[in-house]
Formats: sequence, C-alpha cells, structure tokens
Amino acid sequence: MRIIPGWYRMPSTGEVRWHTGTIWSGYSLRDGVPKPDRITGSQRSSQGLILAILYLIVGMMQTSLAISNRGFIASGGLFLALGAFWLYGALRARKRERAPRPVDAAIVLDAVRPLPGEAEAAGAGWYPGDQPGRTRWWTGARWSQYVAKNGEVEPIYGVERSLRIATRMGMALTIAGAVLLALGIVLLNATRADGIAIFIASIGGAFLVAGGLLWIIFGYRSRALERSQHRPVP
Repeated sequence: MRIIPGWYRMPSTGEVRWHTGTIWSGYSLRDGVPKPDRITGSQRSSQGLILAILYLIVGMMQTSLAISNRGFIASGGLFLALGAFWLYGALRARKRERAPRPVDAAIVLDAVRPLPGEAEAAGAGWYPGDQPGRTRWWTGARWSQYVAKNGEVEPIYGVERSLRIATRMGMALTIAGAVLLALGIVLLNATRADGIAIFIASIGGAFLVAGGLLWIIFGYRSRALERSQHRPVP
C-alpha cells in the first residue's frame, strides 16, 4: 500500500523524517524543527550522482593534463575532491532512500504546519511552483513549505536561504576564478615561470567553471522561487 506523505519515525534510526509516499526525503526533525540533512541536504541520490560524475570527469581530464605540466595537478585535485564529495553524498542519500518504510502513524507538530491539504481560506489548492511541473500548496491565506512533483510531496524548509548562500558562493568563486585566470595569463606572458603561471591559471579556470555552474544553476532557482512567492490567482 502507498504511504500517505507525512512526517514519520524511521524504523531503522528512530528519527522523525518526511516520507514522500515513496521514499524517505532529506528532511528530518531536529530539535523539533524541520531541517535538511547536514551533508546530503535535500538532494536526491540521482542528483548527487550526476554532479559527482561531471566533477570526476573534469577532474580526470585536468589530472591527465598534469602529465605534461604539473600546474594542472591542483585544479584536477580540486574537481576530483568535489566529485568524491558528491559521490559520498549520493551514496548516503541512496541508503536513506532505501530504508524500511514507516510502520507507525504520521506525526503532526505545529512546526511542520500547514501541511498539504490544510485549508485556511477560500482558494486553497496546488498552484504552479518555481520549477516546471512542480506545484506548491496554498492554504488560501499563505504558502505552505511543501511542493509536489510527479505524484510525490516534499518539504522545502530552508531552501530559499540555501539557494541564496549557494548563489553568493558561486558569484564569489566566479570572480576569484576570473582574477586568478587573468593573473596566470599575465604571468605566463610576462615571465619565464611557466609552471607557476599555469598553476595559477588552472586554479582560476577551475574556480571559474565551478563557480559559474553554481551561480547559474542556483541563481536561476533562487529567482524562480522568489517569483513563485506571490499570491496565486485562482
């Protein structure tokens, strides 16, 4: 039988966690407050695996360039470390998702309300959210912290703040990468210290790519979420 989405106690760990109706999500109750997991966040294992593969591929390409010039070792190592981090997170999320289904009744606290389906005024219902195909529950008076996509309901507590932080990190990395890349190119043309210049330029390029991806992806999601906060029109 399909589980009704809600907050349940996990049989394997005893912690209270949101179940989407199909799998355990990346949100649990800590000190009575719903929060995303510390390492994996609210990401699905499939999302973490895709990022891990991308970073590992770039890292291996950068490392292969180190055969001809050691200046690429640092940038290759950075991408490999990022890939390993996302792979670790994906494996943890996979283990969580495959945990045994809940056996007790759902737990309802004021901290997790309004829940999906709770109406406070006329016009309550699911309305278009911040991503294509994703809807968000409107109680008739306010937005809930729950979204639905492909028949699964998930919380989004803290997502807005996390997106802002990730966007700013991406912006900072992009600017730092551009500066280091420009510095490396200048040094490469002005001095004979090719190894140092390529090292600085490769680090800058790595920061520029990694930061640019963060800035574009999370910046877009942050703006989309901000636009979806307006009162819906029934």
